[in-house]
Amino acid sequence: MPAFGDALSDDEIARVADYVHRFCRNPAWPRGDLNLPRALLTEKAFPENEAFVVSAFPTHYTNRVDTQFVYEHRIGARAQYELTVPFNVARAAGTSNRGLGDIAFAFKHTVFNSPRLGSLFAAGGEVTFPTGKEQEFLGNRLTMVEPFGTFSQMLPHESFVHAHAGFEIPLNISTANNELFWRVAAGKTLAQGRWGRAWSPMVEVLGDREMAFGEPALWDVLPQLQVTLSRRQHVRMNAGVRVPVNLRPRSSTAVVSFLWDWYEGSLFSGW
Repeated sequence: MPAFGDALSDDEIARVADYVHRFCRNPAWPRGDLNLPRALLTEKAFPENEAFVVSAFPTHYTNRVDTQFVYEHRIGARAQYELTVPFNVARAAGTSNRGLGDIAFAFKHTVFNSPRLGSLFAAGGEVTFPTGKEQEFLGNRLTMVEPFGTFSQMLPHESFVHAHAGFEIPLNISTANNELFWRVAAGKTLAQGRWGRAWSPMVEVLGDREMAFGEPALWDVLPQLQVTLSRRQHVRMNAGVRVPVNLRPRSSTAVVSFLWDWYEGSLFSGW
């Protein structure tokens, strides 16, 4: 049987996809075109079925390594819940401690979805529980609630931008300060051939500030590169370095993630 890989042009494939999409009678489902590459730290608006592991470790003061396992599960057309389970390694006073960090549970819902504009907006919240041992520097004994919003936008020439902002509000310790955070990620996807590997260079600008009077904002930049590992593009790796911009000497931090879009198939298929 002859191969049919080049039977249709890219434009013809797009028109066939548009025709098939007309059979979806429910406009609540966001188009798959709006499922843009995920940055290391900036949340995106598209609801996902994914699992990933992300590790962060300082490049100069190697006193800790933070690793998080994140499981995301879509609920219906627009909603998603997320479970984050951290495993941390911390060194202090000549002692190395390993163990569970502070577990978090999040929920988000896409409230605006426009294929014509290439835009998505989602709102949600996260609760963090003090499951890590503070005396071993594995947690911070705070029960935290985090309302947030996130916006994703398609741009011309396979470019995109994500914006993510919210508040961290401690519930159990009255002397702990509320914190405002904001994150913006911009990038572009480059395809290696028609069906080959996809490369997505990105840069994130990260900021946070305690709401106490007179506290300065912390600014970081995080250049990174995401690459698809499987031919199906459901397994991806991303790596970058978070670099402090102000209030040094804060250490730079290397960040690496491994992502599996489990809804698209087995971890070992599609290679």
